[in-house]
Amino acid sequence: MTFRGMWTFGLAVCVMVPTLTFGAEARLRKPEALILVDGGARLLTANRGAGTISIVDVESKRVAAEVKVGRGLADLKELPGGRWLLAVDQAAGELVLVERQGDVIRCASATPVASDPARVVVGADGLRAVVVSRWSRTLTFLAWDRPASPEVPPAVRVVSTLALPFSPLDAAAVPGGSPARLVVADAFGGRLALIDQDAPAIVSDWNLPGHNLRSLRFSPDGRTLALLGQFVNPVNRTTFDDIHWGFLAHSEMQTFRLDDLLSPGVDVETLLENGRAATIGNVGSGSADPSSFAFGPGGVLVVALAGTDEVATALGLGRPYKRQSVGRRPSALALSLDGRTAYTADALDDAISVVDLADRKVAAPIVLGTRPEPTLVEEGERLFTSARIGREGWMSCHTCHTDGHTAGVLVDTMTDGSYGAAKQTPTLLGVGQTGPWTWLGRVDRLEDQVRKSITTTLRGADPTDRQVDALTAYLRTLEPPKPVVAAAPAEAVARGRAVFASHDCASCHAAPEYTTPKAYDVGLTDAVGSRAFNPPSLRGASRRATFLHDASARSLPDVFQSIQHPAGTVLTPAEIADLVAFLESL
Repeated sequence: MTFRGMWTFGLAVCVMVPTLTFGAEARLRKPEALILVDGGARLLTANRGAGTISIVDVESKRVAAEVKVGRGLADLKELPGGRWLLAVDQAAGELVLVERQGDVIRCASATPVASDPARVVVGADGLRAVVVSRWSRTLTFLAWDRPASPEVPPAVRVVSTLALPFSPLDAAAVPGGSPARLVVADAFGGRLALIDQDAPAIVSDWNLPGHNLRSLRFSPDGRTLALLGQFVNPVNRTTFDDIHWGFLAHSEMQTFRLDDLLSPGVDVETLLENGRAATIGNVGSGSADPSSFAFGPGGVLVVALAGTDEVATALGLGRPYKRQSVGRRPSALALSLDGRTAYTADALDDAISVVDLADRKVAAPIVLGTRPEPTLVEEGERLFTSARIGREGWMSCHTCHTDGHTAGVLVDTMTDGSYGAAKQTPTLLGVGQTGPWTWLGRVDRLEDQVRKSITTTLRGADPTDRQVDALTAYLRTLEPPKPVVAAAPAEAVARGRAVFASHDCASCHAAPEYTTPKAYDVGLTDAVGSRAFNPPSLRGASRRATFLHDASARSLPDVFQSIQHPAGTVLTPAEIADLVAFLESL
């Protein structure tokens, strides 16, 4: 599918905030991306909260300027030559071409891309890019001709798009260039895909035993792909011991051989057998939610740990490492050219931490501007993404409920009153409207569920009333998800709605939330004999990778074909297709 000729460039207006007035306005910037430019003399941050780019002088550790670029920026990349930048405006759904000369920035053009863009990957030749859009599950391929002179802005155009079977987040271009390949990772689960950029098409697709895949990087020699991920073992439980020893949940860096990734027909077992994995974290000292890493000289690896607000450094994969505390939720990391200094974009502190890797010291943070006092909701967001409210930093709420959604992992918790029946973590999008809570529907107040999750799932200390109120306030802001797929023909949706009604599905899944505040026996039984389950909301069902309490249904059609849910319900293939079309429209 191509969008050539369908979209036109929009001119975005940029307003520079001079140094003399910098920081006068109190606002949240929430830096999400960080790059070094000018040979390491300047740092640029892409700010999701303010839609600005901050320009930081590295030597003086001061913000030289702040520039309004869009509504909410999620990524920033420099094009060869250094004059032009590509900024991802996640809130506006655009890729913004930015010109930079020193500390002066202006926007040249803004190109619409698929909704919810999160990353941009620039080709080695500097004449193409791929925008990765998370919620719309789409890759947008863009290109431009080489300008006649450095002063002429590249004429960015959309070439094609590719729909993916999962929600992507991070990606990396395969070294070599011909044919052009791209590796894309799942934002929530463990999917990894090799993409032919020219076709465009999926060449290979693997399901790794992990979730929350982040920060894809090829090694300096180009022979190995490395990425960060998290792992939850459904066999273990949320007991003190299983969490303390890292048996229940832990973080890893995984590496895969490029030759394996490019070889047709290679299965996930071969990838894992020929690759390597190194656990990040020690007994009694977890490392939840790794967000970014960088290769340094001499085999140095530097990892930002967003859940524990730290930077971890090692001399080689799997070797002992040190950790330094930085600001709250380091979302991005950059390494100086000599490998001696690491910089983190601390999203929830509106600051940049400067870490001296040689002396193991952290300098005073570079504050990006005046910040308002946090609201109750903002306090809740900080708690939701922090592993410090849990036992020894192994897990945060975000670990299993990524971005408020779900990583689709099975966890054996005491939330339902017993161990022995690991259950799938549900999405929290729209959770404020879908009580009672837990798969068995035994908790009537969201505040009680929040407190119970901290003490019995994360095994943290009993939270204060303020913490419970803050977390609950944040959860109530999470809106129900929108459908992920393009709408099916109206006739199919209408027929599916009729199937839904004729089989009395609304008795458990009633509009508008498509759930009801009861538990029902629908012929399912968990491993400890529970038969009555709280029906999850069907809103945004197309965004989930697996279904039912034990994730036994691997797709929406599978719920009705293999499971025949509710028990004994037999539908024709045509009825299933129409019913799925209706559910995917919710």
